[in-house]
Amino acid sequence: MAQEPRLTLSIAHAAAARLAAGRPNAKFSDGYPAYVREIDDNLIPGVTRHDFADDLLGGEGVEFAEIGGRPPRFCAAHSSAAIAVNTFARFRRLPERLSFAGHSGFTLARFGKRLSTGLTGTPPPLAFYAAGSSGIVAVEGVFTEPLVQKFASFTLDYDRAMAEIDDPPWNEIYSSLQRDPKRFRRLDAAQLVMHYLGLKYSLQDEPAPKTLVYLYWEPVNAEDVPEFREHRYEVLTFSVAVSGSEVPFVSMSYPELWERWEEEASWVGASEHVERLRRRYLFAL
Repeated sequence: MAQEPRLTLSIAHAAAARLAAGRPNAKFSDGYPAYVREIDDNLIPGVTRHDFADDLLGGEGVEFAEIGGRPPRFCAAHSSAAIAVNTFARFRRLPERLSFAGHSGFTLARFGKRLSTGLTGTPPPLAFYAAGSSGIVAVEGVFTEPLVQKFASFTLDYDRAMAEIDDPPWNEIYSSLQRDPKRFRRLDAAQLVMHYLGLKYSLQDEPAPKTLVYLYWEPVNAEDVPEFREHRYEVLTFSVAVSGSEVPFVSMSYPELWERWEEEASWVGASEHVERLRRRYLFAL
């Protein structure tokens, strides 16, 4: 545990250095060297706040809020919301150009969407959401979150909600987390269960096939870092456990996604967009 804050700090500093290299005029917050002062300075070229701000402000607005004197979370160079925005923003107003997780022909794209589970409490926000008649994709995206060890916790009403669902792989995952809340230390399996339940409840009358995607950042030398090796193993374990579900679970790293886009080059500017993302987010520890 003692090494994890240092590793997160190393990633934050490396991400900030990459940000500064691409935006030499960016100003960083006093006392928070990995946070820029302005939201716009955390965006790659070609992305503007008009591509996403309404979505994130339309929720609870927590990404843009200053809490306890700390800069907005979105201003962190290692922000999971910012990497999702930088990756998908160009499709917010042109969703028909997006090809993702085996689906295309999207007509709607949003950031920070919350899918109600039908239970008390506020459901967690999705990093990205895209929908069309041929398919719906809900994305949970992470950056440094896997470095904080997880403990699965659910309120009692989840027992009833999951019992009403006839989907054995997800029922078994839920039961296993009840038996052993520490089964996954790097992967937030409880959050994925909540997103799954949101897809089942909120979109129960939607005939289009639904896919839950787990999208994660990792350094280029992930194999040399024990925490990231452990995370990958847990992602694979979870993927195998929920295989065969009526709601497919797809996992991939951001670099893997960018590589697929570059290979497909199915939209104008794909290669340039991918190169900008790589310059900003690809680095070793």
